[in-house]
Amino acid sequence: MNKLKNMIVLLRYEQKESKMLASEMIATIKRVEKECHGITQMYAKRIAIFQSENLPIMQGVEYDSDFYDFVAEMESVMGQIYIPTAKKILNNWYLWAKENLEAIRKIKPFEKSDNPIDWLIKNNFRIEHKCFAESATGEFIEEVKELMPQNSELYAKLKAAADEQYSGKIGERDFSYPYLVNVVAGFSENWN
Repeated sequence: MNKLKNMIVLLRYEQKESKMLASEMIATIKRVEKECHGITQMYAKRIAIFQSENLPIMQGVEYDSDFYDFVAEMESVMGQIYIPTAKKILNNWYLWAKENLEAIRKIKPFEKSDNPIDWLIKNNFRIEHKCFAESATGEFIEEVKELMPQNSELYAKLKAAADEQYSGKIGERDFSYPYLVNVVAGFSENWN
């Protein structure tokens, strides 16, 4: 019996230690919303997204006065929100914000380079290639063709980096020479 009581006390202690203050959770949410997504105010549609989620994970939380201010802020946008629903929204929104922060921390920093082709190779072709390919102009396309002929080692390196970066995401990728020339040309135009 005493052993069971000790286990219960230990479990309660561990649960208490893993709790966060609601104010900490709210600060994380607002920081991610503003700094990562440019969102500075609450919207009904945004709140509804986090209300509709049914996540299997619950973050331990100690509800402080900031939680009730958070509820009041949501109610000014949505109308009456019941406290259990507000707790669910806070939990889901916080877990989403935490996941966003972790994803940002995992992003490998870009390496520096003196020229755009080398930069693309060093940084594993991590760009929005389609927008650069569409923005390429004839003058830059011709320059890139001279710098990077189709059978060159430079083209092979760039193609390998591009194919590897996008393999498995949408099936196998096989970037063509004309497309990569356009990407590099569009990227080069914006380089300086």
